[in-house]
Amino acid sequence: MQDVSPDEGPSSGLSVRRSALALTAGFGLGPVVAAVLAQWAGDPLVVPYLPHLVIGTAAAVVLAGTPGGVTSRSPAGVRSLVPAAATRRWPPAAVRTRRFWLAVAPGSPLVFGSVALAIVVLPEEVTSAQTLSAGFAGLMTALSFAAGVAVQPFARRLGDMLAGTVAGLGCAAAGCAVGIAAVSAADRALAGVAAVLLGLAYGLCLVSGLRQAEHMAGPDERGAVIACYYALAYLGFAAPYLAAGLGALAGKSGAFVALTAIIAALALWTAGYAASLRRSSGRPEGDAIVRWSGGNCDSVSR
Repeated sequence: MQDVSPDEGPSSGLSVRRSALALTAGFGLGPVVAAVLAQWAGDPLVVPYLPHLVIGTAAAVVLAGTPGGVTSRSPAGVRSLVPAAATRRWPPAAVRTRRFWLAVAPGSPLVFGSVALAIVVLPEEVTSAQTLSAGFAGLMTALSFAAGVAVQPFARRLGDMLAGTVAGLGCAAAGCAVGIAAVSAADRALAGVAAVLLGLAYGLCLVSGLRQAEHMAGPDERGAVIACYYALAYLGFAAPYLAAGLGALAGKSGAFVALTAIIAALALWTAGYAASLRRSSGRPEGDAIVRWSGGNCDSVSR
């Protein structure tokens, strides 16, 4: 995405926008199509997997001859004579900062953790195997990802990138709070409301986290920093296991009570950290990250 996007500097956000939309489209449409096939096409343990095999094979054929892409993109468009692998440290410089672990990392698992709760846990808790469980899971997926796509332009316009993360964590906590009532009453309508809130959390946390990762990274480490961010975000797919473990200890409703408390604590932490940054700098966090990333890019370029 970085290679095919115009090189307008880290503040343009075009590659972030494209990657977020592409990820959301595939991640959202896949479960919807699979749910429809599983519910109404027959042979639910075989048929839903066939489109994935066909599309994956076609993609592999198309990509087989694709060039590797640009190895280095400095602000001046000048490539270093030293191979990037010989000069790059691991983990990337931005990932070694306190800001990354105190501001970016805490909300990262809620990118995929929020939708995992919406499309895996809630449908299972409010339906049964004898009802339209697969079809309802597809509907929950459509609701959550539609909300996630709709909120992304708003997240990109926020001047304070941490504000988007705080808002996303707040939506995730609200979605889990509604999930308490949905699970207690096995209410599908309330589960749908929770799915929308959790989808908003997905969109806000994804775009805000990607923006922060891209702005904090130097020009030759942007892909590596974003990869580290995604590695943390994918931890959220363990949310159904966490919900099951909490449910074994405290019951279905108790699991969502605990999840609500955990996510609310993360939201309060991130909001407090953002406020402390504003007090120390006197400027929005977004400007602070841009200034820091600009200095980092200059040092990497030199």
